[in-house]
Amino acid sequence: MSKSIIRRGYNSNKPQAYEYSRPVDMSEDYSLILPDLRPEDSGLYRCEIRANVGYSNKESTVLLNVT
Repeated sequence: MSKSIIRRGYNSNKPQAYEYSRPVDMSEDYSLILPDLRPEDSGLYRCEIRANVGYSNKESTVLLNVT
């Protein structure tokens, strides 16, 4: 499974690839684990899970605000 982070920053509505400089992991229940968060990590994150033919795709969004 490939992992990448795409987010929309507070000052931009345009999706952008996000180079998270710390280790990123995904748990067995597909939770995204972002350690050592910083204010510049704030933004809208969207998770998309693409399923094989015959199964349902899943997606979810979360607004992260780090102060």
